[in-house]
Amino acid sequence: MMLINERCFVLGIQQKTNKAGEPYLIVNIADSTGISYSIVSKNIELLQLEQFQPYNLQLELTNNKFGLKLDIVGFSQE
Repeated sequence: MMLINERCFVLGIQQKTNKAGEPYLIVNIADSTGISYSIVSKNIELLQLEQFQPYNLQLELTNNKFGLKLDIVGFSQE
């Protein structure tokens, strides 16, 4: 597991539900170099993020049986 602190812009958030009816989010972000990422998260609190706003994101990179997973574990706005 690796923790990463990165200043990112939120490009958009999509709310979805899986086959079991559980909600999840797809959060699209861009880092300071312009590289964009789509992060799937079950953390519904991320709906508080506003589109096209900069945030200090705390990201967690883990390795599981499906490969690398990037997740947002915390955020703040300055």
